[in-house]
Amino acid sequence: MPHKRKRNLTKKLSEVEEIAANDPSTEDFYGEGLVTHFYPNRAQEHEEYCLYDFVAKLTYKGKDKNGERIYRPLQKERLPNFIDFDVYKENQRDSFYYAIILLFVPFRNEDELVHDGETVQEAFDRHIVDHERCVEANEKFRKLLKCREKLKDIQDARAANREEENDVEDDDPQLMGQIKDAMNDVRDMDTGSGLTLQERESMLNVDQKRIFDHVKAHLLRQIEYENKSKQEKEQSESVKPLHMFISGVGGTGKSFLIEAIKALVKSLWSTLTKQTCAVCAPTGLAAYNVGGVTAHRLFQLPIEHDGQCASYWSIPKASHKVMKTELQDLKMVIIDEVSMVSSLNLTYIHMRMNDLFESDEWFGGKNVLFVGDILQLPPVRGQPVFDKVTASTLKYRLGSMGAVNIWRDTVTYDELTINERQKTDQKFSEMLDKVRRGFPDDETFATLSERVFSTPIEKKFKILQQGGNAPVCLFPKVDMCKEFNETMLANLPSPTIKIRATNLIDGTGNIHVRRKKDDDDLEKKVEKKLKELNKDINNTGGLEAKLKLAVGARVMLRCNVNVEKGLVNGALGTVQAISETRITVKFDRITDPCEIEKVKRKFMVMKNVFVYRSQFPLILAFAVTIHKCQGLSLDNAIIDLSE
Repeated sequence: MPHKRKRNLTKKLSEVEEIAANDPSTEDFYGEGLVTHFYPNRAQEHEEYCLYDFVAKLTYKGKDKNGERIYRPLQKERLPNFIDFDVYKENQRDSFYYAIILLFVPFRNEDELVHDGETVQEAFDRHIVDHERCVEANEKFRKLLKCREKLKDIQDARAANREEENDVEDDDPQLMGQIKDAMNDVRDMDTGSGLTLQERESMLNVDQKRIFDHVKAHLLRQIEYENKSKQEKEQSESVKPLHMFISGVGGTGKSFLIEAIKALVKSLWSTLTKQTCAVCAPTGLAAYNVGGVTAHRLFQLPIEHDGQCASYWSIPKASHKVMKTELQDLKMVIIDEVSMVSSLNLTYIHMRMNDLFESDEWFGGKNVLFVGDILQLPPVRGQPVFDKVTASTLKYRLGSMGAVNIWRDTVTYDELTINERQKTDQKFSEMLDKVRRGFPDDETFATLSERVFSTPIEKKFKILQQGGNAPVCLFPKVDMCKEFNETMLANLPSPTIKIRATNLIDGTGNIHVRRKKDDDDLEKKVEKKLKELNKDINNTGGLEAKLKLAVGARVMLRCNVNVEKGLVNGALGTVQAISETRITVKFDRITDPCEIEKVKRKFMVMKNVFVYRSQFPLILAFAVTIHKCQGLSLDNAIIDLSE
């Protein structure tokens, strides 16, 4: 029938020839299929099942003694994939409406779904009245359609961007260098503590062991399936990647469990030469704490621009090849401190993994473990990782028509409940939990009030620093940190030195730049734009436009310099000497002083216009934001809760 959605039916040539030889008059070369035979001839007990429910809720378990197919309920529903029809295109509109009818209206004879002389949209409107599931589906799809126009613009722009980048003869050398450094860091950070897998496993508590065993069993099933022949795979159900959220409050041993799972993955795929497990976190300090790198560095995610997460960008061909080669053996990604990952960045991670591994499955068909505590700090900007798609997070691509919320649709849940850190202090543990849940009682307020001081923070800092252990001052906002850092710098006895960054404008991607006058105009526009971007170094690749330092200043490293040595993004230290080409810093966790040199970073200032900035990768760090320290155990801290 002309209104029917066309389905591509395939059959091996040898099978077609055999059918034709047995019955030369036959026109049925395709035989039994899900839509044409198995669903219409389902058992009476499944009479009310629509095609969607039949696929999502049931699994084939063989045949009974009479040769009838047996279906059993699934413990967890599947998420069927759909062909993504564009309802804005007239030639696809009937297919869109017919797809909804076919999926959500129970039928025995497909020809009866649309009556003779009836348009597909008329049939759709008729079924809306009669079938609740069709109504639900329509409402859900209508919400998606509201997003469709913006989504299509983003997809078209991304496709055009990919074509432009892939046409470039030589990759950006700066980007290529950054990617190679990042891949080296992923490998170098995976050093471990020298414990064997058996030793790690024996040290797990019952809670950790339960989750560890679940992960291990799933990975072993994957390996068993991978080792099957093509024929055996066709006759058995595939083992889907594990996408799991491991929750737990501070002290439940999440980091220790991560180390054990890393060792497990390396052991199971020990014959592979490349990295099999990659660990990342939203901030440098959190990543260093679990032997990983930042998520932005691992996946080359867009850097913030104008205080907003930038649009997704495709990696040029040669750089893409480097990442793909280095990560070709990757079996698992572990993302720690997931509460600080926005739903948009989660989608970017999914898209990047799909690009790298050339897969349409969630996260490139790889196992992903999310670790953290959702009740801890949310993303600095953007919606929480578990949030649904909203108008403000529409700059991404859906994996399937049903993929409104990646977290909800793909991630399972487990929780660590045994607190190892506060085992000996139950009262302190209970107090922390009350604060965590947002329900502190009078006793909690009284206990915390004992630590409140009225002395100026600068004075309190000096008192604690003189005791031999410089505290970390934590503020909720960047501006508050900046003001405190400026005050502390001015109070140092040594003179303040100002170091200006060197900027190189790259407007070669801007088609409007043709003459010298255009170059001059572009430079003026960039300078004006930089004045705004320089207010937040997250907009400028983490590098200050004007770095103010002095001997004795507390600083934080803003990029990985030497992972094995501990010179990683987030490392804290004190300046000992300053010269034109290098700055000597005594880092807290490194015995000997280290010399830090300038680095180059690329960031976008306008569409197709970039700036290369050269600067020392340091920032003042008498105070840092609370977000930067989430997940760390600090010996000494001053916390400002005034706002």
